[in-house]
Amino acid sequence: MDIKEMLKEHMQKKGLLRMRELDLEALQSRYDSIQEQYNCTKDEEIEGQQLHGITYSDMPHSTELSNPTEKTALKTMDKKEEITSCDYAEIERIQNMKYNLEREIAELKIEVERVEICLSVLKRKEKFVICMRYFDGLTVEETMHKFYDVFGYGSTRNIHQQVGDALYKMRKVLRGKS
Repeated sequence: MDIKEMLKEHMQKKGLLRMRELDLEALQSRYDSIQEQYNCTKDEEIEGQQLHGITYSDMPHSTELSNPTEKTALKTMDKKEEITSCDYAEIERIQNMKYNLEREIAELKIEVERVEICLSVLKRKEKFVICMRYFDGLTVEETMHKFYDVFGYGSTRNIHQQVGDALYKMRKVLRGKS
């Protein structure tokens, strides 16, 4: 990709990178929450299996729940079954989404870092005109006026020269010839 295109897309990619990082944080939070619920229900399930008591035949049997503790226990067991049945699919779905986001983030970081490295070799004035022209989208005339306000001099010829020098240096860096 040409350096001019990289510069034009830099701010957009930098913003997209930050958005994807936030998406990944939210996804990780959701994943942790499901994992915590899943682990708790598994622990409770194991504990419940260990605590089964002996049933005596002379105990009265009824189909009605007469005890509030029995009602609560059955509701809890129903809830555990709901959580464990849907969590496997949800966990796998989130893991796939995390993997894809991590790949996209890695690619965006590389592209953003390339431009940052190129900008780091520029002189202050060169960096200024590149930022005005490519990041802020100003015309040569508008850049010239801003340049004049900051540096006390400037002409369209000077702006063209600064941009040309900056692009040349940045292309050299991209080719590995700095």
